[in-house]
Amino acid sequence: MGFVLLPFLKKVIDLALENFASLLDNIAKSAPLAEQSRRLPDQLVTELRMSGAFRALIPKKFSGLELPFEQYLDIIKRIAEQDASTAWCVNQAAVIATTSLWLPNQIISEIWEDPFASVANGPPYSCTISYDDGGYKLTGHWGFSSGCQHATWMTGPARFSEGGWRSAFFRPDQAQFDDTWHVAGLRATGSFEFRVKDLLVPATQIVNFDEDSTVKNDITTLPTALMFAISFAAVGLGVAKGALSDVIKIAQSKKPRWAALRLREDPDVQRFLGKATARWRSADAYL
Repeated sequence: MGFVLLPFLKKVIDLALENFASLLDNIAKSAPLAEQSRRLPDQLVTELRMSGAFRALIPKKFSGLELPFEQYLDIIKRIAEQDASTAWCVNQAAVIATTSLWLPNQIISEIWEDPFASVANGPPYSCTISYDDGGYKLTGHWGFSSGCQHATWMTGPARFSEGGWRSAFFRPDQAQFDDTWHVAGLRATGSFEFRVKDLLVPATQIVNFDEDSTVKNDITTLPTALMFAISFAAVGLGVAKGALSDVIKIAQSKKPRWAALRLREDPDVQRFLGKATARWRSADAYL
């Protein structure tokens, strides 16, 4: 028996898809400026916030969209068709946002009651955390923090002095950011490095993934690393679909010099595009 969406849930999903669809043209139009400035333009970020993009996987009771993961992946693919950097930032923020669901209910509410809320993170380089006067003391250096320039909260894992790992949530103005993001691809993600030294963090803003999540739903049963792997694969599929669409559009009218046929009439071009499309559909079905 197939999975059947409840009517109210289908309505939520349809509305979310409609909101994101209305953004696609703006995402495409913003891409050149985003690449040039190495960050998402402020107007686009505002529209993404209002659409619920950064809270797509957060439960409705905390002002999130609570989208089923499969529908969320479809949205990420559609965004990636228009611009890879925007899709990357949205996905990074939406997935790492789910780690807030291990915090106490009061802190989850505090984070997501802000309509402009978004979370940024980064993999640890050298990070330690220890108990300190009822809270925790955090020193660390993290890299590749996509979307950090519009984040309202930062989070990053650190090695705990008594064993294992903890993740701390803190405000961007408590961190130092290093602009090391001078790259050829995904320029607009603005993936800076960030660091803190001897930062005192309240115990209520510390996540221990060895413990059960505060919120128990389908999303929190999935390992965060697995969610990232699947959803970034969706970004790649969306970029590939966009590239295929561009080639097909060019092939409609382009006629190479000295050629007798337009690209769309060339059997070799048709064969190559057919194979590429079949491979894309296969990968999409597998995902």
